[in-house]
Amino acid sequence: MRAFTLIETLATVVLLATIASVGAIGLAGASDAAKMQEAEAVLRSTDADARNLARTSGVVRLTLDDARTTLRLVSAGELVLERQSPIPMHLVDPESDTPMHAVIFEPTGRSQDYIAVLDDGGEKHTITISGLTGWTAP
Repeated sequence: MRAFTLIETLATVVLLATIASVGAIGLAGASDAAKMQEAEAVLRSTDADARNLARTSGVVRLTLDDARTTLRLVSAGELVLERQSPIPMHLVDPESDTPMHAVIFEPTGRSQDYIAVLDDGGEKHTITISGLTGWTAP
């Protein structure tokens, strides 16, 4: 009866570790893409809710917390809605390219145009949102 040698066993372990690491890297990339899509969905739904709330309740402010992961809607000084984003983001005024502390939604449901920059520490993804419609620019 023949047994495996130490070299054969080590070669098999190295091969399996290499295959596992390649698979883990592929899964990590898919996870990052899913987080980016979730962050976009959180932003889009919060923007839509802000517009609807402004039409029924008056002026609404969209703000971010200090960690830039919690979106908050405030109306008449009261916190109305809070949503978590899996990726930090910041808001930018597209005309002056300066940071925005809040987006104000008028009772008509309109706001100024703004850009949300999603920053996962590596790749930055920008979403330009129309103040008139809430639609994103291509």
